[in-house]
Amino acid sequence: MRKFILVTLLTFALMSLEAQESPKKIRLVTADLLNSIERDGNDVNIFIGNVIFEHDSAYLYCDTAYVYETTNSLDAYGNVHVKLNDTLSLYSQKLNYSGNTKIADAFVNVRLIDNETTLYTEHLIYNRKSKTGYYPNGGLIVDEENTLSSIQGYYYSTDKTYFFKDSVELKNEEYTMYSDTLVYGAESKITEFYGPTTIKGKTNTIEARSGWYNTLTDISELFKDVRIKDKEQIVSGDSIYYDRNSDFAELFGNVCIHDTIQDIFIMGNYGVYKKPAGYGFVVDSAHAIIAEETDSLFLHADTLKMMFDSLRDPKMMLAYYQTRFYRKDLQGVCDSLVYNFQDSTISLLKDPILWSQGNQMISDTIRIYSSNQQIDSLELIDAAFVISQDSTDTYNQVKGRIIIAYMKKNEIRKIFVDGNSETIYFMRDEDKKLVGINKSVSSSLYIILRDRAFKSITYIENPDAKLYPEKDLPKPDQKLRDFEWITGVRPLNKYDIFKTKKVIAPDSLNINVVPETLLEKIDSVNIQRDSL
Repeated sequence: MRKFILVTLLTFALMSLEAQESPKKIRLVTADLLNSIERDGNDVNIFIGNVIFEHDSAYLYCDTAYVYETTNSLDAYGNVHVKLNDTLSLYSQKLNYSGNTKIADAFVNVRLIDNETTLYTEHLIYNRKSKTGYYPNGGLIVDEENTLSSIQGYYYSTDKTYFFKDSVELKNEEYTMYSDTLVYGAESKITEFYGPTTIKGKTNTIEARSGWYNTLTDISELFKDVRIKDKEQIVSGDSIYYDRNSDFAELFGNVCIHDTIQDIFIMGNYGVYKKPAGYGFVVDSAHAIIAEETDSLFLHADTLKMMFDSLRDPKMMLAYYQTRFYRKDLQGVCDSLVYNFQDSTISLLKDPILWSQGNQMISDTIRIYSSNQQIDSLELIDAAFVISQDSTDTYNQVKGRIIIAYMKKNEIRKIFVDGNSETIYFMRDEDKKLVGINKSVSSSLYIILRDRAFKSITYIENPDAKLYPEKDLPKPDQKLRDFEWITGVRPLNKYDIFKTKKVIAPDSLNINVVPETLLEKIDSVNIQRDSL
């Protein structure tokens, strides 16, 4: 506090001393001719040809000058040049200068040159005391890297900084920046912008409401409503660190990677988008929306990763660790999921469970095939099990090595079971009265369904089927081996996708490498399917 008082007193003392000092007079150095006239009752000296004046270490050159002794001021005309210091010079065709206020008012073809930076305008007011220049009606700044323009602008020569206001535009070979308010460091080449700003480059467009951009390194940090549109992808967040050279974006807060081709939104609180490497990922409350005309799929996992091909088109989406998804006609949980956009397939890996209306499906791997935003079929590979509830404590069951369920209008219409097929089916008449329990074993079989009930079963190769009266088949035998009716896990709405036990996977942030088991599993499933 004491130090502050001393500094304040010293400041006032210096201001008082400056006020007591009488202004220095404008001094003539040389001129070819001198004329004197009377104007408004005052003598005016007119200097013509090779005119040079000096005032407080600054030199003024011009063709003609009108000097007003009583006000210690002058008007200069023709090839006006004011050398303000060793690096700063002001040029114009007309200039009014006051020796008392040290303010120069320059007009017509005005240039303010400071080393490698030049300001062009038609009207500039330069204050030598504050070392500040101001143009009120449009100006242009040019240096080796950039060209900047605005309606209004200030130049602070002490720290070589420009302040631009209203219709600001910055241009260089790589991009054009549009802003409402912008600060530019003439030496650092760093821009700071405040208010809605758009940066249009050769390959992308950036939007933000504040931030900074280094025009030498092409590194920036952007804040408030940030969006980077790159071909068909849009990444956004509360703030983004962006390196244009490597096309690397680090995203923070309310992150979204939107692929407009597939109309997929991947969201979370932290993410990375790396264009040359062909991927973007999101973690921390990561979730995705796959938008469709009739219905949308809502998905959550610890990590969501979008991968692109060499043309920057979406190739696949990877979801791993505690994956859950919801769609009105389909819900599922698994450890990992792969959505392949090229063939419209979704693969559920490691402990997958799938629900379609009244059916629960379990296997080592589950695949979902779609076309025209409709599910065509479901494929359960290895230890496949389909269960539907018949009554409170009875269940229709289908089991086999591979099960393919064919769908129409989002309902399972036909089931093909290949390899070690087993079924238990509770047959009922039109009044829903139990007729008997069908229990069968065969190499493979077809099941036709209507209104979510078995209509017919066709056995293929070595069938062993028998219809039991309910009393002749004990309760334990009414369930196939490994039967499990799972409750409390199925997502019942789009908000349920977040109801998972929080586990931070050790490799979830090592996103440059997809878990090897994930893609290896996909390859092995492909081989199995091709062998059918």
